[in-house]
Amino acid sequence: MLLPEIARRFAAAADDPKFVAPVDLLQFICDSCSRSSGTNAPKDVINLVMFTIFISLSDITFHGTHFLYDIAGRPEMRAKLYEEQQQIVAKHGTAFTKEALQDMTYMDACLRETLRLHTGATNAARMSLREVTFANGMSIPAGRLCLVHTWAANRRSDYHGAADDYMPERTAGQPGVCASTTGPSYTTFGMGRTPCPGRFFAISEIKSLAAWLLRRYEFATESGRRPGNKTQKFGEYLPVPEPVVFAPRNL
Repeated sequence: MLLPEIARRFAAAADDPKFVAPVDLLQFICDSCSRSSGTNAPKDVINLVMFTIFISLSDITFHGTHFLYDIAGRPEMRAKLYEEQQQIVAKHGTAFTKEALQDMTYMDACLRETLRLHTGATNAARMSLREVTFANGMSIPAGRLCLVHTWAANRRSDYHGAADDYMPERTAGQPGVCASTTGPSYTTFGMGRTPCPGRFFAISEIKSLAAWLLRRYEFATESGRRPGNKTQKFGEYLPVPEPVVFAPRNL
């Protein structure tokens, strides 16, 4: 389905001086591959599109599952989130507009804690283009692939204090600090000049799903507590399976 459109765009870019490139993800990938892949560009575009779809679905499912259990296992937090949703509906209506999502500040702080505590152990693969020697004498040779230890960076006690505790209040209401804000103590989306460009969309999706559930259902884990995590296949860890009980609200 995509190959004819990819071929059309490559041909138009090469032969039509009036061609105006669309502003979308497919064109971004086409532009990237046309500069580096030569005749293999169409195949490389397909591979990157499939990779992007897989990563976006798996990451949102992974973090969305953790966020659901964090809400379902913390009744006081769930009550605050529901109260916030009532305020959002009164102000913005039921649509998940950009303004409505931005005003979900307490939910954003809760999601940031989920993303900080429940993420993969490593992230942000980068290749060293030159040899680097640190102040402690450790060196990274040129060409070495490096990974950030995300789990350790996100749990630094010198930044977070009780770093292992789930505390949305540590960032709730802080100007300039939200679920998409990156930094040395919050590296879930990378940091520096090239953090994850899809983080805003991913956060909006998870917040929209959580808001929809909170508005329509009262829900909690069967035990009333947040279950622990266990390592699953492929090295990811997810909450220990426990039923989440949903009851419709009287709307």
